[in-house]
Parts: sequence; C-alpha cells; structure tokens
Amino acid sequence: MLNDVCTLISETSLISGEGYGTAAQMRHRDVFCETAKPGRAEFYQALTAGVAADLVITVNADDYDGETLVEWSGTLYRVIRFYRRAVENVIDMTCKQEADLLDGTV
Repeated sequence: MLNDVCTLISETSLISGEGYGTAAQMRHRDVFCETAKPGRAEFYQALTAGVAADLVITVNADDYDGETLVEWSGTLYRVIRFYRRAVENVIDMTCKQEADLLDGTV
C-alpha cells in the first residue's frame, strides 16, 4: 500500500548558446510511495554492477516519468535501476543514497 510520500526529481541540463553546460534545472513532484530495504537478490544484483543499493521505493506507474532522483524522509537518493512489476501497476526503483555518490565512485 502506497501510504508514504516522496519527491520525484528530474534533472535537465541547460546548455548555453555556445554549447557549454551552464546549470541544471530540477523539477520536483510529490507522489505517494512505499519504501523497503532491498531484498537479498536486489542487493547483490546492484552490487555486481558496482553499487550497493540502500532503498527500494515503490510508486504508482502513472506517477513515474523517468526521474533520476528521489527525496524521501529528508534524504536524497539516486535511482540506479527501476522496473515495472508484472502484475501490479507500480514501479520499483532501486536507489542509492546520493551523498555516497558524490565522491565520484559511481
């Protein structure tokens, strides 16, 4: 049951007239969600890609529009993998805490 709220954040790079990246524009949308720790299979699948998954966030499939960042409970996460469940109309997003990604390891 989607009984929590998270903020989906999309990033769009802005390019100057000379072709240089100048800034990033962010769009924020609050949606209902459910959160869980990654299961064993999900954790190890992310680990084989070189990333340790921190959280799985589930949202309604109609609410997800390819966003790459999610804020939940005051913490920013990067979506490292998402998939639609076969039976339900929801998207599961496997996420990594963004602060850990700032050191350039991923």
